[in-house]
Amino acid sequence: MSKPELLAPAGSADCLKPAFIAGADAVYLAGKRFGARAFAANFDELGLRWARKVTRALDKKLYITLNTIVFEHEWALLSKTLDFMESLQPDSLIIQDIGIAVELRKRGSRIPIHLSTQGAWFGQGGVEELKELGITRIILPRETTEIEIADIVKNSPFEIEVFVHGAMCYSISG
Repeated sequence: MSKPELLAPAGSADCLKPAFIAGADAVYLAGKRFGARAFAANFDELGLRWARKVTRALDKKLYITLNTIVFEHEWALLSKTLDFMESLQPDSLIIQDIGIAVELRKRGSRIPIHLSTQGAWFGQGGVEELKELGITRIILPRETTEIEIADIVKNSPFEIEVFVHGAMCYSISG
C-alpha cells in the first residue's frame, strides 16, 4: 500500500502556497472556465503557468479541474483549453464530462485523467470503459460509506480518492 496523498483545494494564488506549507502533497484548482467552483477566484492562464512553476519547484502535484458538463456551444472553447492544458502538462485533469476524456484520447494526450466526484461512480459498472478512456483515479462521491469505500479500494483497478473533510457546499456531491 502506498502512502496516502494529502490533496488540498487552492481557489486562488493566495491559497496555493499555504496549502503546501500546511503539508499538502498536491493541490487542485480551476482555470476561469469549466471548473465547478465558479465563484472561487480561480486562475487565468498566467496564474496557471505560475501554479505549474510553483508545484514543479516544490516537487508537488498540480491537478486542474475541468469538472463541469460541457455544452455543445462550448466545445470550441474547450478545444482551446485542452490545447493550453497540453502545453501546461498538469499532473492530472479532474473531469466530470466523459466527453472530455474521449476528446483527450482522440488527441493522444498523456495527461492523467481523474473522474470527479460529480461523475458519481460508486464502483459499479463501466470499469473497462473508464480504463479505455484513460481514467486513472476515481474521486468517490461524498455519500460513499466506509464499507463501500473499502470494497471499492479492494476491487477497483483505479486509484481511489475520498473526501475526509466533508461537504463544503449545499448540494450532494458538489
